[in-house]
Amino acid sequence: ARHLSGLVLDYNEEYFYLTQSSDNRIIQYTKDARQNHVVAGQHETGSALYQLHNTLLLIEIILDVPEGTLVVGGVTIIVGTNGEENTNNELSQHPNGLAFDSQGNLYASDYQNNQVQRFAIETSSTLAYIQQVVTYYGYPLIITVGCLGNFLNIFLLSKKALRTISCNNYFLASSFTNLLILTVGLATTVYVYDRPWAVSQIYCQIRNYLVNACQQISRFMIIAACFDRFALCSTNFRLRQFCRTSIARYYVIPSVIIVWLIFPIYTLIFIIVVNNSCTYVDTVALYNSIYGITMVGFAPPTLMATFSLLTFYNLKIKQQRRQQVRQPVVGNGQGTMIENRKQQKKDQQVLAMLMIQVVFYISTTTIASANLLYSTLTSYSGVAKSNE
Repeated sequence: ARHLSGLVLDYNEEYFYLTQSSDNRIIQYTKDARQNHVVAGQHETGSALYQLHNTLLLIEIILDVPEGTLVVGGVTIIVGTNGEENTNNELSQHPNGLAFDSQGNLYASDYQNNQVQRFAIETSSTLAYIQQVVTYYGYPLIITVGCLGNFLNIFLLSKKALRTISCNNYFLASSFTNLLILTVGLATTVYVYDRPWAVSQIYCQIRNYLVNACQQISRFMIIAACFDRFALCSTNFRLRQFCRTSIARYYVIPSVIIVWLIFPIYTLIFIIVVNNSCTYVDTVALYNSIYGITMVGFAPPTLMATFSLLTFYNLKIKQQRRQQVRQPVVGNGQGTMIENRKQQKKDQQVLAMLMIQVVFYISTTTIASANLLYSTLTSYSGVAKSNE
């Protein structure tokens, strides 16, 4: 081997690694130097993920692998972008020194910019592997099943017999926005996972704005559905007027859409790209955290739970009144009672579907919201990712 410029020993001393600057590659040797093979790089220089350029120094960056071996099954850029340099804090230019702290954060000395940068990275190979598996296999499965489920909802709820129930109109609108969340949110995440160069300013602005708006529209459609069922069971005549399909179609649904197309406009203005990640910084990061805590983690589940409990309370009161006033039904009144029972059965089915969505949302949001609240109160550092 020629031009050997870096040497690292394995923790268990079974292997050692050499950087060969002449061929731009890293070679693994057995401790007796009788066997070797290339673990990174090729003979030619380049800026592709599988190529190296000016391999002058090999630094031991193994943190969570007990044997201390070099993992090269997949290549991931953790700082900077492919073949680019910059003079701001987002990228490094001529980094020539690396170090890790006990938490796994990366520190790089930037020769050209006369600075030392700190980068928070994922240090657990197990978590990284799980994230890779979920992205490659879990997300496509979620997208497929989710799209099929929402298309089925749209097909069923579009039928005339179900459209006449005001609550179903909110479910229908929610299904359309859920399709956008799956296609714009998860599908793009899968696409850019191995394509960090695709994470641009425009990508972050459009994707985060649409996902944020669609998620909030979907959540508040379910809240409107909860209030609709509460109003239907109310003894207040004026409140029951809210349950008309015309109110849902021409007033409530358009209002929810307009409001939540306006609220997340800040994502179009303040979101930036840092280390191939869509990020908010400084006071915008704090605002985004507060926004996530209040408008995602607190308000929706609180309103859903409140209206659901009030609905069950009203149903219990109506049931007690029916038991107190029971009269024999004869003639045409019997046919009317049968129709009322059919309508009640439909309402019960709609209520059951609504309760399933409410329980699912609250159970999946509570832990994440509590974690976001804890992080904001105790360890806010001025940088926060977007809420999704």
